[in-house]
Amino acid sequence: MEINSLFGVPAHPLFVHLPVVLTPLAALTALVMFRTRWRKSFLWVTVALSGVALLGAQLAVGSGEQLEESVESESQALELHADLGEATRTLIAVFFLVTLALAVYDLILARRSDGKTSAPNRQIATVMTAAMVLSGTFATVWVVRTGHQGAEITWKNVGTGSGESGESGESGE
Repeated sequence: MEINSLFGVPAHPLFVHLPVVLTPLAALTALVMFRTRWRKSFLWVTVALSGVALLGAQLAVGSGEQLEESVESESQALELHADLGEATRTLIAVFFLVTLALAVYDLILARRSDGKTSAPNRQIATVMTAAMVLSGTFATVWVVRTGHQGAEITWKNVGTGSGESGESGESGE
């Protein structure tokens, strides 16, 4: 599925907002799940948020590839952004799969038990929750890195009068 534009503008800047907003939000909801009572309330929300973030990342990568083909001269910065985007999609997929695995594990435990969870099952759930928080953190960091790189490419020379890729320009930071 190739979507090059939406509403007359390139689709890529629109699609990137799904993972940019939803990945950190899902990672924040994952943090509260170390409390078992809260996990039951937030787990499926986190699965949905990370799943939509993954869909957005896939759409962003696909539309970014289309946008990259329309760029006349490819720079190292653009290549780095594309590589970061693909890594980000992979990390969001890992986050989603770990979150989904924990949700399925919780469902299985709920159906097997009489309402009480044994110590080994709690330990497994705690390890899975830690893996979910860790994968969500990595995904969020890569979303930020990828977005920052994309913003650098897009906005570095805006207002300077330069139409070139500003590889040697000052960043003002």
